[in-house]
Amino acid sequence: MEAGLDTSFHLLAAELASRRDRLVAQYLARLHEELPEWSVERPELAETIRVGAEEAIGGELRALAEESLPETCPEFDAEGARQCARLGVPLEAVLLQYRLGHAVQWDEWLDVVEGHELPAAGRRELLERGSRFLFAYANRLTGFVVGEYARERESLLRQSEQRRMFLVREVLAGRDVDTDTLGYDLSLRHVGVIAWGDAPERAVRAVARGLGRSALVVGAGEGECWAWLGAVRAAESSLSPGIEGVAVPGGTRLAVGDEEQGAEGFRRTHGQAALARRAATRRDEDVLHHSAIALEALASADPEAARAFVAKELDGLDAPDRRTARLRETLLRYFRSGQNAAAAAAALGVHQQTVGNRLRTIEERIGGPVNERRAELELALRLRDFLGDP
Repeated sequence: MEAGLDTSFHLLAAELASRRDRLVAQYLARLHEELPEWSVERPELAETIRVGAEEAIGGELRALAEESLPETCPEFDAEGARQCARLGVPLEAVLLQYRLGHAVQWDEWLDVVEGHELPAAGRRELLERGSRFLFAYANRLTGFVVGEYARERESLLRQSEQRRMFLVREVLAGRDVDTDTLGYDLSLRHVGVIAWGDAPERAVRAVARGLGRSALVVGAGEGECWAWLGAVRAAESSLSPGIEGVAVPGGTRLAVGDEEQGAEGFRRTHGQAALARRAATRRDEDVLHHSAIALEALASADPEAARAFVAKELDGLDAPDRRTARLRETLLRYFRSGQNAAAAAAALGVHQQTVGNRLRTIEERIGGPVNERRAELELALRLRDFLGDP
């Protein structure tokens, strides 16, 4: 650019800077029109918005005069982005504020340039020079602001999650907490859920929506969350409230406690879900209810005694080889089929005679008829699965 036009540019930039108050007024008018929910309807923010507009527009005008793009986010804009995140202003609204500020400055730059007698070529070059800078500034600044906003929001979410987990642990420890702070009513009927896998929180919230229940969900480590599904009335189903009928996103598993009421029930159903979670490591179900392993959980309260019981009752059936494992599976299926060999054979996908042969082998190994020790043998088989291989 010729020296004369260079001088003209800086004189015009200074003239634009002298119009800062006018630009701020134009910006606020546009803001009131396009974002009334964050201006007109929030009178308590009026002074903050006005001061913010003066600082932001003033900063851009100074940058224009020096034709210097910021290398980092100006502190005022950074704090503004963080404040918007804390107030819950949507990011789209934050970016619209910057677009409005850019628009009023570009319009005013056009008015400044057109207000002087300049050759057509010089006028065009000055318009383009101002336009290039203003667009570059807006692009760079919005990039900075998006980053600041995202970091602050992530920090807030992390703090909120940590606060909720702290309060949950307080309840689980038997201490009183403010339910308003917790964001969940402890007087409800609760179903404790532990979810893990690809999308645990999404799975739990989908289940809660499907059942029409409120949900308290807290992260419990990488790929796992704890949850409580609350309702005023008891579930119609005898099982935890019909969760087996609700679609669970693939790649995610749930361990589910029984329905319990009040703060004590909040603790009890979580403990039940934790027992089901432990048992789920050796089972294939996507959704495992505590009711399915309640007997095993009760009988294994003393793990050492439980293992001794299993070893005694399954003497002759506790070897780790595949043939013995098949015998254990057949016996457990036989008991679960009401000691009906045909039903057990159908469930196992083998001939009824095969089941009969296996039962005879089992009786030879244990030294007596299986029907005489049904309760002990079935519990021992279930405990062996629950406790894991010795």
